[in-house]
Amino acid sequence: MVQSVSDMARILLTTTTRRDRARLRESLEDHGHDVDLVPQGQPLISQLRGQNHDVVLIEASSTLVDTVDVVGFIHESSPQAEVIVLAEPEELPLAAASIRRGASLYLIEPVDPEDVVTLIDGALKRQRNALVVRQTESDNVDGFFGGSPSMNKLLKVVRKVAPTDATVLITGESGTGKEVFANIIHRFSRRADQGKLVTVNCGAIPEALLESELFGHVKGSFTGAVSDKHGLIHEADRGTVFLDEIGDLPLLMQVKILRFLQERMIRKVGGNRTEKVDVRVLAATNRNLVREIARERFREDLFYRLNVVQLHLPPLRRRKETIPVLVSTFLSRFSQVHNKMIRSIGPEAQAKLMAHDYPGNVRELENIMEHAVIMDEDGIIDEADLPSDFLRKHSGLALPPGVGEDRDKDMDSFGVPSDMDADQGHPVQQHLQGEPMTLAEIEAAHIRQTLLRCDGNQTQAARQLGISRTSLWRKIRAMEKDDS
Repeated sequence: MVQSVSDMARILLTTTTRRDRARLRESLEDHGHDVDLVPQGQPLISQLRGQNHDVVLIEASSTLVDTVDVVGFIHESSPQAEVIVLAEPEELPLAAASIRRGASLYLIEPVDPEDVVTLIDGALKRQRNALVVRQTESDNVDGFFGGSPSMNKLLKVVRKVAPTDATVLITGESGTGKEVFANIIHRFSRRADQGKLVTVNCGAIPEALLESELFGHVKGSFTGAVSDKHGLIHEADRGTVFLDEIGDLPLLMQVKILRFLQERMIRKVGGNRTEKVDVRVLAATNRNLVREIARERFREDLFYRLNVVQLHLPPLRRRKETIPVLVSTFLSRFSQVHNKMIRSIGPEAQAKLMAHDYPGNVRELENIMEHAVIMDEDGIIDEADLPSDFLRKHSGLALPPGVGEDRDKDMDSFGVPSDMDADQGHPVQQHLQGEPMTLAEIEAAHIRQTLLRCDGNQTQAARQLGISRTSLWRKIRAMEKDDS
């Protein structure tokens, strides 16, 4: 059931000796609003601590109590409140700074009380609409993860942490849905109405460009910097930045991210001034960061900065009760994407899907279902519609007639020769017993052999090789270039 937001607002109106707010208060009360009139100064902070208000009207001031600091306090303690700053013309910079700290808007004095009433009505309407959207999304999320005790427990934590600005570290194997949870946290936060979610794949950006992509650069700071450019963190101002694969960050960049988390300030590459940004930080990794710290590959101080709240997503093999709901969701999505009419899924196909361990987790199931939708011809997903490599992973399983007959017989999709035997010996053993091999050739042979043992599953192969999936992808691309 959707909660209601009343047309009557509880308003906190601050006063100073400069302007009489009696007329404004009277106008607000005539429209049915409940107004608390509080002198601007220390009593204001006490009132903010003790009560919840829908709207706060505050005068721009740097003498009685700094407006920017008060706005920041409201932004953190009562994120649902709309903050409107009333500023004299000479205090325009202070009003603009308040916007950066979380105020909704500012008005230049003198203000017309009726204009303020109209703005507050608009603010209440935005709050009602946001509440309806969040409640609908909340219902959808419950349905998506329904039936799984472990996921429901995580969602309870998400609902507690989302309205705050706390940094969240999301851990789990590749494909478990870390980015999905980052999106949920952002959508359930008050930042969803003020800024956007900006995702940064720390493992996919070349190390030489990473600082520029995150913090921006000034013209001429390096070859190719033909103009000033804002970074991705600046792009997320008043919103959320999601640092995916943060375990892949080079140590030098870890230092700079740590400094940003401590100061919430950024400086462009080649620039000489810092800029404050209002950004919430979410991070994710498929690595064991405690182990990485022990191996001196990840900074312990950065880990504690990130690990304010941790969400560990269990692999799909440990929450198989969610598979039927996920299958239904993916079937519905890909039926629309590929303009297909899928009525149901056959019992044999269902049994195979439930029996699989999914080393690639939810992402693997998603790919399987898209393949099945594309291959289906009669509106019922059956065993023959499932990918041939998926069926091969079940020992003793004979492929349905016609499935996989047109598969490339010379090379699989990862550049592994199909005639290579996974048990033909370790590459180092081959090197010692046969023709000498370079270190790069030994590594390439080892990667190919591992991929073959994992039936081409990059996630599983990366786990066995002890590297990230992104690093493995880069090595495969390099191997393909060397072979061409």
